[in-house]
Amino acid sequence: MKLFTYKSRKILLIILFSGIFLGFFSIIYFHYILPNSYHYNTSFETEVTIDGTVTSFSIDGMVYEPKKGLLTDQDSEKRPLAVLIHGFAMSKEFMRSIGIELARRGITSISISMPGHGFSDAPYYFTNVSTQAAIDAIDYMMSENSRLHYNIDESKIGLIGHSMGAMTVIKAGFLDSRVNYTIAIAPPSGTSDFLAENDNYELSFGGDMREWVDLTKPSNLLLIRGEWDEAVYELDAQRIMQNATGESSIEPGILYGDFSSGTARQYNRYPFMDHATESFDPRSVTDMMKWIASSYNLSSEEFNGDLNVYPAMIRPLLFLISIVSAFLLFMPLSSYLAEKLLKKTPSQVENEILCLGEQSKTKTDKQSNRDDLKKILKILGIYFLFVTVIPSIIGQFISFHWTISNSMIADAAVPVFFISGLSALLILLIDSKTNKLKLDLKKSLKEGIYHGFTRNAKYILYLFITLIFSIGLVVLFWTLGLFNMAIPPYNLFAWILCILMIVPISFINDLLLRREIYKIMRKRTTKWKARLITPIVITLTTAFCLSITLAVTVGAPILEGILLSFIFWFFIVFLSLFIIDFPFASWSFYAEGTIYASTLIPPLFLSFIIFIFPIASMT
Repeated sequence: MKLFTYKSRKILLIILFSGIFLGFFSIIYFHYILPNSYHYNTSFETEVTIDGTVTSFSIDGMVYEPKKGLLTDQDSEKRPLAVLIHGFAMSKEFMRSIGIELARRGITSISISMPGHGFSDAPYYFTNVSTQAAIDAIDYMMSENSRLHYNIDESKIGLIGHSMGAMTVIKAGFLDSRVNYTIAIAPPSGTSDFLAENDNYELSFGGDMREWVDLTKPSNLLLIRGEWDEAVYELDAQRIMQNATGESSIEPGILYGDFSSGTARQYNRYPFMDHATESFDPRSVTDMMKWIASSYNLSSEEFNGDLNVYPAMIRPLLFLISIVSAFLLFMPLSSYLAEKLLKKTPSQVENEILCLGEQSKTKTDKQSNRDDLKKILKILGIYFLFVTVIPSIIGQFISFHWTISNSMIADAAVPVFFISGLSALLILLIDSKTNKLKLDLKKSLKEGIYHGFTRNAKYILYLFITLIFSIGLVVLFWTLGLFNMAIPPYNLFAWILCILMIVPISFINDLLLRREIYKIMRKRTTKWKARLITPIVITLTTAFCLSITLAVTVGAPILEGILLSFIFWFFIVFLSLFIIDFPFASWSFYAEGTIYASTLIPPLFLSFIIFIFPIASMT
């Protein structure tokens, strides 16, 4: 039975292309039609001293300049300046909503990609580079003030940052006396969760921020946090505000100090708001605008707090629809290619070894159940030990920095994937001699690689192009929509290398997990239920094994650290990655009669995610 008939494929294509059209429309509308501002990319140099050596780095930024703001009806009037700093693993586009609202009120702003993020080429080294980059952003705008006719009022400068960016603006506001106000959105404090170490540089997310806050600095401090913030706790906010006010207990919504002397301090806490939405939620953005107005002694008539709430809420939804549509577009396109180009009937080896043909539900007895359970436990044991634990340990001592120099995440993850593939392949080769798992590796390799390629070379070529097309649309929407996530041309070779290194483990996953689990499930349920359950089991298994390994590595020997680390890796990282990736691979594995689709999808998807993940190498 065909998964897609001509009619269903036609309807699905119309729906998906409509979703993609929404993405293009939202990009044009929300970027070029709606905003009452000019916005354009820029860059500047920042210099820092690392290990006694002065080093220069390029910082990527975007300027939001008012067309006609509520404060500046005349072009000759001076405009305030705001520097916007995003959070960890984001980029300059993340602060776009705030930049647009500032421009509507006649404020020029520059949103920068922090060192090691986006297209900023500096290493991620928080203490020196990030704080200096924020201060240098002010200097850059001042130096370009007359040449580019920004008309910036040098006496009205503010800083706004989210999460890691909030930590940055607190430090920069403490050090730079030119700053009139500092808005810190969910700054962590009192944590020092170790993330990575490379040579002499240590990357730590957090740190006690109390030493950077006192009764007068930073000037006019507003701290914002959502009650559902999963990354920053109430204690973090209380610690900072206690130092800022001198009070032992801080009440949300209460103003401490006064604006005229620069000692205004306030902590705003919002219900039903989490860490990801704090920087563009209409409630928090409205209060930011009011805080800026109070810092400049403006009345509400001069600086009202109304917002473009519609674009703030609908823009992410439209981008999500377009991204999902672009991913799903692969399914009917690849189905069409399979129908036209693939050999119509799977070979006997494909049916028996790769489980690509029709199979029948069979009765099982207790002995059969016990045998299948033993086999599953053996496979999971091999997978856990040789595909996750050992490669993860070895991977910590191996760096691929020489090939993937721009990405700390890729540098850390790709060696683990590569070693996992080689390790699992070695185990299966050994098993092919002993045949204890009865995986018939030789036949699988021969059919999957040699015969499959020679019979279906044209299909494989077009399949690869289709995958690139679908993922390319996703890259476009993410790059122009929410984040700057395109891969620079000079990194394309490293990205291709990254793909090739993940192919072995992807191929082994098909042979070791997907095939065997499907065979066992197929004995007990219908074909479609087996195809639905198999990717779920694979997703949970892979995410669990990787999460346990990393949790012990990162959190040991503290039990609480292991538990928190496991929750982070399992629920936030791996499930979110694999829940998209593996169902696509499983669908193509069974629906198209070839192992190539399912082998190609994970490397393309995972390599894109880990490679463009905007945390640069620290060397």
